[in-house]
Amino acid sequence: MQDNSYKPRIVRIDPGQTVTWRNEGVNLHTSTSDAGLWNSGTMLPKALYSRPFPSIGIYDYHCEFHPLMVGRIICGFATPTPPPTPLPSPSPTATEAPENASVDSDYDGDGTGDLAIFRRTGSLWKVRGVTSVYFGTSDDEPVPADFDGDGDWDFAYFRPSSGFWKVRGLTVLYFGTSDDEPVPADFDGNGSDDFAYHRPSSGLWKVRGFTSLYFGTAEDSPLDGDFDGNGTADFAYFRASNALWKMKGLTSLYFGTSDDEPVPADFDGDGSTDPAYFRSSSGLWKVKGLTSLYFGTSEDIPVPADHDGDGSADFAYWRPASILWKIKGITRVYFGNSDDSQVTNPW
Repeated sequence: MQDNSYKPRIVRIDPGQTVTWRNEGVNLHTSTSDAGLWNSGTMLPKALYSRPFPSIGIYDYHCEFHPLMVGRIICGFATPTPPPTPLPSPSPTATEAPENASVDSDYDGDGTGDLAIFRRTGSLWKVRGVTSVYFGTSDDEPVPADFDGDGDWDFAYFRPSSGFWKVRGLTVLYFGTSDDEPVPADFDGNGSDDFAYHRPSSGLWKVRGFTSLYFGTAEDSPLDGDFDGNGTADFAYFRASNALWKMKGLTSLYFGTSDDEPVPADFDGDGSTDPAYFRSSSGLWKVKGLTSLYFGTSEDIPVPADHDGDGSADFAYWRPASILWKIKGITRVYFGNSDDSQVTNPW
């Protein structure tokens, strides 16, 4: 550790390995588990502290003297097993995703989804363990995505009153109106997310510089996902009135009820997005053709993402009332304020 930071901030290890911290700064520091699992006590300059990690999990920690000094240990995902080599097939193969394709909600490019919030009062963006910035106004809608194709999400907003988009440090442009829902995604498969919107009143989808089409009605909610695993985002919607899922040019199916919240994600790590829903009345999650489980309550907002870097989305929720974030089988932390908007899974 150095003054104001742990280096490296994120460490990947196998179960049974030991992590050692050394204070290379001139100030006093600690290594303190967010979950209360360990505390090094005050570490003087050059002091050492070691701890073994026998169990798989994600372990977040901080310095008690410097609250913005945070780190993470990912145990059990350091050397993932490669997938089996596919057998030759005469049928066409899917388009490969770009080498630096980003993971949803990965703001620092380390291959794991981050916990993040947007606080309208003050326009504060905060990504846990990564950074915090002030960007936008209270009237703006956060639309983070990987607009430059560098493998991590960019801070960005859409201002409905004027159709103004701004991506921090990259670009600004006008695209859309106050009637439109921003739906940035990689619709053309070039490795960077596109500026796009859905206009509920007419069912119009428009992707800047690429295409426009009519698909759906005013009652439909747009879905984010690559449902066929070909490396491009699909035009898709969920119709709550009859629980219809429809992916343009692919398929349509009935799944869930009008009370369910769609939470599509790649839960099995096969490279394609799975239809899934969260039923807040009972805490039921159901992934079509895969699994169902109970996790969370009616107070919770689902935030599935690949939080541990193993290539598949995890079941996760944020509970604003207590600012609890919980990732099933991995970790739980407290982060943010009750009036914040989550920007881990903003769609």
